[in-house]
Amino acid sequence: MDGRIDLIFLQGKNMRFFYIKLAFILLVISTSTAADIKAVRESLKKSINDYEKSIIQESVIKDLYQVSHGLQIFYVTSDGKYAFTGNLLDLTTGENITALSAAKLRQSLYKKLDVSSMIIYPATGKAKMSLVIFSDIDCPYCRKMHKEIPELNEAGIEVRYLAYPRSGVGGKSYWKAVSAWCAKNPAKAMDDAMLRDNNQDNKCENPVKKHMQLAKTFGVNGTPNIITDKGYLIPGYVPAKELIKKLGL
Repeated sequence: MDGRIDLIFLQGKNMRFFYIKLAFILLVISTSTAADIKAVRESLKKSINDYEKSIIQESVIKDLYQVSHGLQIFYVTSDGKYAFTGNLLDLTTGENITALSAAKLRQSLYKKLDVSSMIIYPATGKAKMSLVIFSDIDCPYCRKMHKEIPELNEAGIEVRYLAYPRSGVGGKSYWKAVSAWCAKNPAKAMDDAMLRDNNQDNKCENPVKKHMQLAKTFGVNGTPNIITDKGYLIPGYVPAKELIKKLGL
């Protein structure tokens, strides 16, 4: 009986030493990481405007830190001396770690979008997912994609439009977008403009300029451009059947 008590005591004592040692190791790692992040931040201070908005975190590679500045992602060594851009790939799983990180950043922005400012084409039945399309009424491929919205809706996809008139503020496609967003029935006005080239001349307070700014924020530089609710960016026109398959529906 005494032997058991001694064994339990020793086990308890060993466990206490283990936790003390573990706490010490974690403290050393934490201190080292904090020092590295400080070095990286000091380096960013010299080369990037608004550096304090950058998010710095450990990457999967030792002594290499991932920096997110807006939707830009790059990597900096722990001493803050070297940086590079590009895709970091996991050759074991085939995952593009950089693309996954970028998707998470876009998804966080996606969740903050003002849905009330969009033209919505609801899914048929229960929605399985939603996606945003940056679109230009005068863009031929945007019109082609617009014809296929019913097929996307039938697949359970809610389509949300944001305006991105490539002619710029004051251009023809800009005023066409303004007219659609200011219509009593914006979805019908968009259908008329996209499918029948029937444009009205409605005016009102509208979100078109804000949408154009959002395009820059999301890194969109063409139309149509799709952002999924998981944060993935799909540039250009993709046929509905192919897009539905790509989205796993």
